Amino acid sequence: MRSLIAEDFYLEQISQTTYKAIFVSRSGLPRIVLFGSPIYCHEDIFVQSADGNITIDARAGAKYVTVILKLGHRPEIPPIQFKSSFEVSDIIQTLCESAIVKEGRAVRPGLNVSYADAIYILKQMCEQGAIEAEFRAGPLPKID
Repeated sequence: MRSLIAEDFYLEQISQTTYKAIFVSRSGLPRIVLFGSPIYCHEDIFVQSADGNITIDARAGAKYVTVILKLGHRPEIPPIQFKSSFEVSDIIQTLCESAIVKEGRAVRPGLNVSYADAIYILKQMCEQGAIEAEFRAGPLPKID
């Protein structure tokens, strides 16, 4: 399955049972490819971006993941928070899509986070064990 996220990059999901990996392109067509989809993250996680403006949080026993964006250049504005499922593709969409708001309610949540920030967050989640998948940046490997 392939979908365009925020008209900025592609999110591709490839169903497989034996190999879980997240590949991100650093050049050419920007895309995040999830091998072994659906991939889920664990509960009891706390991951932040390098500048601390983006947080992924799910306490033990939580039913959802909280995705938080602080506007570092506007500290007087409270952080924006959305809920996501534990599925990595949902977290990516919540991070990167633009929100659609109707009548004061978010019809589609989204924090409009950059592709580069999303890659950083995914890498941190894999390195900290929140996502049990290999993280690889660069060209996709050739698969026989």
